[in-house]
Amino acid sequence: MTEMKYVRLFAGPDGESHFEDNAFEFNSEPPMRFPVSEWQPTVRFMNFPPELPPEMHRARARLLHILVAGSWAMQTSDGEVRHFHPGDVVLTEDMAGKGFMTWTTSQEPTVLARIQLSG
Repeated sequence: MTEMKYVRLFAGPDGESHFEDNAFEFNSEPPMRFPVSEWQPTVRFMNFPPELPPEMHRARARLLHILVAGSWAMQTSDGEVRHFHPGDVVLTEDMAGKGFMTWTTSQEPTVLARIQLSG
């Protein structure tokens, strides 16, 4: 693996939230490392009940979400919906826009690793 794909959720100049597909490039020398240490992260694991209904909100900080179990959906204020499954990564940066909705979509609890980033 030379890169790790992730989805960025951000507020554009129009105030709407949007998705953007991105990837982190790993260097070619072992060990290959994901550069989160540069962001000075704080980690929290979150457990959500099955079929949690949609809720509109903004991120309180820059957050990196890694889906551990279950399934989760997000809808931007511009109407795009994406579904996420274990192993998917989302960088959430919409702190000042109109917000976005999130909800669980599985019959089992959904577990996220939420990493709060500085800056």
